[in-house]
Amino acid sequence: MTAEAAGVALDRHHESPQSLLIAGPAGRVQSEVSWGPIDDRMRRAWNNSVSRTENGALAIAIAAIELALGLVVVLRAETGSGADYYLAQMGDELGEPEDWLRLEISGTDEGDEKILAYRLTEKCRQARGGRSNLPAIACVVGFRQLEARHVHV
Repeated sequence: MTAEAAGVALDRHHESPQSLLIAGPAGRVQSEVSWGPIDDRMRRAWNNSVSRTENGALAIAIAAIELALGLVVVLRAETGSGADYYLAQMGDELGEPEDWLRLEISGTDEGDEKILAYRLTEKCRQARGGRSNLPAIACVVGFRQLEARHVHV
């Protein structure tokens, strides 16, 4: 479901395949992103821009964090935790919860560089304000910019 939303969000601005920039404190990496044909049924199903952008950003951010940092989702977080998901090192998915990290995600459909930077700052603030004291990563996906930007909080 989130992958379909990502495809619809990307298809609004680009043709498949494209090169997605994954940028973080450890550097920048380009990764090919591709999606199948988008039809009218899909466009209608994801007509709500907020829902399309949020769900699409979840799919892109999770894949980007796995590729860039070797972290995988182990649990959907509760509201108020300051995260969307909990992460663990790949291969250690059943490890101890105190070793997990939190992942806070956002996306922007139409934004530019300034919007991405602002949204990343907001996601960092949200992660810091959560009930959990586990370390966190904030990730923002820009569909027009073809970028997934992340920082450690």
